[in-house]
Amino acid sequence: MNVVVIGGGASGVVTVHLLRGVHHTTLVEREPMLGGNIRTLGRNVSCPALDPGVYIDAGVIEFKRDNFPAFHVLMDELGVQLGEAPGTTGLFLGDGHSYKSPRGIARSTHNPLVRIRERARLLRLAPARVRFMRRTSAATPEELRTQPLSHYLDDGDFSLWVRLLVMYAYSIPAASVGHAPAALAVPMLRDFLRAGRWSRIKGGVYKYIERILEGFDGKVLLETHVARVRRDRKGVELEMISGEKMRFDAIVFATTPDQVLALLADPSAAEVRRFGAWKAQAATTLVHTDDGIFERHAIGYPSEFDLIETGQGNYGYNAYLNRLTGLSDDVPHYQLAFNLAEEIDPAQVLHTQHHATPRYTVEALRYRDEVIETNGENHTFHAGAYLGDGLHEGAFRSANAVSRLLGGHVIRY
Repeated sequence: MNVVVIGGGASGVVTVHLLRGVHHTTLVEREPMLGGNIRTLGRNVSCPALDPGVYIDAGVIEFKRDNFPAFHVLMDELGVQLGEAPGTTGLFLGDGHSYKSPRGIARSTHNPLVRIRERARLLRLAPARVRFMRRTSAATPEELRTQPLSHYLDDGDFSLWVRLLVMYAYSIPAASVGHAPAALAVPMLRDFLRAGRWSRIKGGVYKYIERILEGFDGKVLLETHVARVRRDRKGVELEMISGEKMRFDAIVFATTPDQVLALLADPSAAEVRRFGAWKAQAATTLVHTDDGIFERHAIGYPSEFDLIETGQGNYGYNAYLNRLTGLSDDVPHYQLAFNLAEEIDPAQVLHTQHHATPRYTVEALRYRDEVIETNGENHTFHAGAYLGDGLHEGAFRSANAVSRLLGGHVIRY
């Protein structure tokens, strides 16, 4: 078959990789680079401010071994080298109170008295953590599908910490996190709250995209804008903004879900129902070296993901990238900030980047299972993180499912 895959993020690239040697594939991407939200400065993202040979991940960064099995199996098959990555986090409130995760406490000080005080403060959150884990473990799949995350949270500091972890994981503005579907956020949070080992890709996450491209036997069309997609009894026609038309036997939408109806010229009533509630969401992050943010929020030792209240209910995160990317603490302190632009010295901003992510709501996720069950209908397939956990593992598993339906290679995890 002649298959076109729209979208050059993780799910699109893995889909064409798994279909190699089985079908003729064309990967279409409107941006000038592949990777989607994989942003490795020095590889697929140019950053002249970095020294040659320095690679900084500023999008997708790390992967928990227990919860990303398909990812780890494929990395092993590709021969991509992995390293250990820390996964500590901290919560810094506007009134001066703060909390650190257990490993963050262990890393941040050798003073036993300070450790005792930090652990005692953290223990105050233990009852709320237990309540969250018990309540969510008792929830049925149907309850999770129909409830927002706020249904399982309260107004305490533990729930705030949880909300901000969701803000980080899915680039959702803090004010909207409570509306996130429990079916998406609760499994991720339960996994995150359990101890585990984390992996990073040596040389940056884009390294695995490069490895896939080395053995890719299809076509890659960058900066190619699709205007309309039409299906008929014989297959699929793509009409480009340039006016050029191309024919294929099947199409895989590996875009964000809001793009499906925007591109389909002939959506069925069922497709309108499945994708009608999806909306786009934009997020902007800054890669910077401004250590002043640590002093302003009394962050004596930065964790990998510091969640920060800046006042009047405004929240952001600042990720310390050196340890996440395997760099020494002796070089400039590279950081990734979200919703903290007003706190960062513009002279120390190395790169500003814009991300497109799905806006996750209960209504949007309502028909996710139906999309999966009808994959392949009308020569049309769907892959994307939104069909799974919303993270990289979900992207890999959805690509794997499409490849299985099309008779391609399968990641066995």
